[in-house]
Amino acid sequence: MEIEANGWTFHVVVGRLDQGDFICIPNWNIGGELAGPGDVHWNEERLLQTTILHPDNVKAVVSGIAEAARWVEKYHTDVCG
Repeated sequence: MEIEANGWTFHVVVGRLDQGDFICIPNWNIGGELAGPGDVHWNEERLLQTTILHPDNVKAVVSGIAEAARWVEKYHTDVCG
């Protein structure tokens, strides 16, 4: 999926493995495990640790990505059961 957050565009892959959920943003070299897409705060902190971005507004960008991961979980639950 493509996410736009605070003026940046990200191609995001969110998935689930036996070991848990993950997020990858290949064109920004960001990736890692998710606590679960619904845990926006933990996911924000995790993405902040792995990001190579250094704009003044990196927190807003990461927050947008973490919120999008939460939305994906809700959409999947609502549509796919």
